Amino acid sequence: MDNEFENLSTNNFIDKEFGKSGMNISRRVGTKSIVLLLAITISFAGSVFIFVYFLAHCNSESIDYWNIVQERENCYCGDEMMCFSPVNLTFAGQKFDCDLLNTLRNLKLLDSQTRNMKFYDSIFYKFSASNWTPTFVTAASENHFKELRHLVHNIQENTKNGKIVFYDLGLSRKSVEELKTWCNVEYHRFPFEIYPEHVRNLKNFAWKMLLIAEYLNKSPDFFYFDTSVMIADGDDITVFPRTVISGEVDPYILFSNVGHSVYSATYSSMLSYLPISKQMAQKTEMFQATINYIVDHWFTRQIFKWAVLCALTKECIDPEGTSTSCQFGEDQYNFSGNCHRYDQSVINIIVNNLRHRDFYGKQVFDSLSPTHPMKLFGYKLQVSRGNEYNGKLNTCT
Repeated sequence: MDNEFENLSTNNFIDKEFGKSGMNISRRVGTKSIVLLLAITISFAGSVFIFVYFLAHCNSESIDYWNIVQERENCYCGDEMMCFSPVNLTFAGQKFDCDLLNTLRNLKLLDSQTRNMKFYDSIFYKFSASNWTPTFVTAASENHFKELRHLVHNIQENTKNGKIVFYDLGLSRKSVEELKTWCNVEYHRFPFEIYPEHVRNLKNFAWKMLLIAEYLNKSPDFFYFDTSVMIADGDDITVFPRTVISGEVDPYILFSNVGHSVYSATYSSMLSYLPISKQMAQKTEMFQATINYIVDHWFTRQIFKWAVLCALTKECIDPEGTSTSCQFGEDQYNFSGNCHRYDQSVINIIVNNLRHRDFYGKQVFDSLSPTHPMKLFGYKLQVSRGNEYNGKLNTCT
């Protein structure tokens, strides 16, 4: 992933190739010097042209995106910013296509829309444990149906009134018929037909960010669970809304880290759209995207504005040559594992950049904070893949 261009930037490339010649030019006089100067100038211009052409046309993974930055200009579609800016606001990522504005508008993610939303008037901020209905959003294709049955059983057993919202990514007719008999389960078919073709590739997880953004307009707060998630017996899930309302944690909560950095499991060409400094990516722990607690809030809608734009852009979410198979060495923070985590990389880059920019004007606790519910209360949401439940689920028909 990071190769011979590891420490290359436009400036040090020019300095290395032409610096010594440039320093000596001023010392030369006479016709020969002028001829030599012209030759060097022509050579310089030609070399720069070749270099720029190379950047534009070579295989994307031969470019060190960790070091190349793009000036912040021509980033607007109308009055909507369409270039993601990292902590250093003097530069920005590549501009997303203006044709994606309609999708942002439909999902109510435009800056002009979120600016006028009165989030604190939401019923969420009138929370009481007695009238709160926890909502669990999940999705699956047919090959995860047995795992889905286990998740539904687990939620039915561990919450008194939990609502389950299911998005169908490709179930069989028989499975859909069974699912529609389960108590407190709301069925939706994911609308692949309204999105670009690459979203149909379930392995790049573009669908997940679009699904969450869609449901953000239907509920003031909800959990997103992959089908492999389990709630531990006896856990009090009211701790999550309570700690968000108190300001102890973000209105968008990630749960557990994966033991390596964002840098080590992110394909660097994604950074042409979602830039992050190499140093920040190396020191930032990557968090799982399997479990999310999501509260409708300006901060959350900023996250999903950029996540949706990336999900709709194949070159951002799913660059050529990506693989989830990591080849980690002993150092899983400062060296690349030559792999990519798709939605997980997207969310981690965006969330870490937004937190460092501190939109609230005060310190907002992140998922590693000592006040995180999993640390304060010993709350454990488990990820255990391949679970099955073959018994009878609670039915309401």
